Amino acid sequence: MRAGNRRELEVWVWASVAILTFARPALAYRTLADDPEQGLTEPAAWSGPIMWDLHTGDLGPARVSELERRAVAAFGAWSMPICTEFTADYRGLSSPAASGDGRNTISVVSSGWVEVFGFAAGRAATTDVRAEVDETGHGRIVEADIYLNFEEFTFGLSESSGLDATAVLLHEIGHLAGLLHPCGDSGAPACSSEAVFAQSVLHPDTTPSSPRTLSSDDEAGICALYPSRPITCEPACGPREMCFGGCAALAHPPNAAIVTVACV
Repeated sequence: MRAGNRRELEVWVWASVAILTFARPALAYRTLADDPEQGLTEPAAWSGPIMWDLHTGDLGPARVSELERRAVAAFGAWSMPICTEFTADYRGLSSPAASGDGRNTISVVSSGWVEVFGFAAGRAATTDVRAEVDETGHGRIVEADIYLNFEEFTFGLSESSGLDATAVLLHEIGHLAGLLHPCGDSGAPACSSEAVFAQSVLHPDTTPSSPRTLSSDDEAGICALYPSRPITCEPACGPREMCFGGCAALAHPPNAAIVTVACV
């Protein structure tokens, strides 16, 4: 989200043979497969419910409670369309987010946004998405962390001033789910080319009128990635396997290639 958000995607290569079928984008939404630099032949998504936690830093009790409420509601908004099986469960307050720790954390950053974390100055949030991708370009998301820039920005929580925390959270959770900006990125249409782009919570620009509810295209995107009839495997896959139309063995070689893409 420009003037507000940055997302980084780390793609870990894994060895498997899998078949994955998704509805292709029909409207304004875009998925990770629409970014040619990712090497995905099909969109990557989570293979089951998302467990997430929240790190609130030194926020006072009232602001912690309001941030919790808004985050839960934002995840709920993405789960609301009847055509999707996208689900997320809140596991409570936690320690700061750390890439590769196996947790999915919304983390408040009160200092070190640039110096410690290496994020670009002037952006209110970033989502770090980690996906495993096989040699055929099929993949799944395995971890995602959302960082909120409380060092440089004020988020309207218990007070009325500041950035709209609900709009920012809806945008970043869309990235966590596997959706990209519908416009404005390399290879994407110009945001001025279609009026419908401004209605999406994933529009890259932050303005006072940024949407606080999903558009029809946002709903179409989440339903394409997580249709109401999910792919299942019988018998169930083993602990080192995943289900993508069939059980696929996972492997994490020590020298796995990493591709990092910044959402600007």
